[in-house]
Amino acid sequence: MQSNVMSSFRAGFVFLLLVGTSMAGPLPTDPAAISGWQGTSVFSGKNGLGTINLKASVEFAVYAPGDFKNSAALDTPPINLPGYSDTEFVYAYEIFGDPTSDSVVTSYSVNLIPGTVTLASTNVGNYSFDPEFGLAPVLNQFIHGGGVTTNARWTFGSPWVAQGAHSDILFFTSPFGPTFRPSSMTGSNSTGASAAVPSPVPEPGTAILAAVAVVCIAASRFLRRRPK
Repeated sequence: MQSNVMSSFRAGFVFLLLVGTSMAGPLPTDPAAISGWQGTSVFSGKNGLGTINLKASVEFAVYAPGDFKNSAALDTPPINLPGYSDTEFVYAYEIFGDPTSDSVVTSYSVNLIPGTVTLASTNVGNYSFDPEFGLAPVLNQFIHGGGVTTNARWTFGSPWVAQGAHSDILFFTSPFGPTFRPSSMTGSNSTGASAAVPSPVPEPGTAILAAVAVVCIAASRFLRRRPK
C-alpha cells in the first residue's frame, strides 16, 4: 500500500515538473542576462464584479548593452531585429497564460519613469525564434502623455494569449539600467491584473531634468488656458 502511495506521489511530482517545464521560457535562466534581474512575476486579478479571474505569469530578463544579440538561449537574436538597439539595455518579457484563468490576455503594459525613453524612440518590439515560437502582438508601441513617454505596451489580437499559451519575447530598450516598476495586463471579460517587473530608472540628473520638463509643460498649458 505504502509502495503504491509513493509511486503515485512520484508520478504526480514528475507530472508537475513536466507542466512547470513546459510553461517555462528561457529568460529567467539566460546566462547572457544581468544576474539578479531575471525571474517571474505572477499576475492575478478579476473583473469589476469580482466574478471572473485573469491569471498569467510574466517571465523577464534585463540585458546589458550589446548582450542581447549574444544570447544563445534566445538563439542569438539578429542585430537588425526591429525595435532593437545594440547600445542600450534590453528589457525582455514573456507572457504565459495560466490554464486556470477565465480570461485570455489582450494587452500588457510596463510603466516607465519619465526620461527613461525619449519621445522619438521606436525601440519596442517582439521576437520569435525556434523552438520558442509564441503569439506575436498586433501592436508594439510606446504610450505618451504630458510630453513624456509613460508606458511600453504590447496589444494582442485574435488569437490572444490564451490559457496555456505564451507570447513571443516582448522587449524594449533604454539607455538606463533597471529598477522594479508596476506593470499591468488586461484580459477578456473586462479583467485586469498588475505586478512589478524590471523597468529603467534614470540617473539623478536626468530625473530632475525630466521633472522640470513636465512642470514647464504643465505651466505652459495653464498659461495658455488663462483668460486674457
